[in-house]
Amino acid sequence: MGNNIKKMRYNKDLFSRALIRTSSGRPKFVLISKLITKDIQYIRKRTGMSKAELARSMGIGRRTLYNWENGKSTPRVEVFLTIRGYADILRKGGK
Repeated sequence: MGNNIKKMRYNKDLFSRALIRTSSGRPKFVLISKLITKDIQYIRKRTGMSKAELARSMGIGRRTLYNWENGKSTPRVEVFLTIRGYADILRKGGK
């Protein structure tokens, strides 16, 4: 049983993709790192915030945000969902 847990822990591909719907409504698997990159860039563009300002408002380090925005790492699931939700609110006209 211990070997199975170890294999799952190091299988990055297992949790690296998300199922989304395209604009035509068809489902598509996309890399989470690409989604988070686009969302962070969109949030920064829409709000006019710098990386440092956005990182400070999120309570994270500037380097962490830089790594997420450049696809070098991905946030925890809770943070990912929060960023996705905020970007979706902005896309629908929220502030």
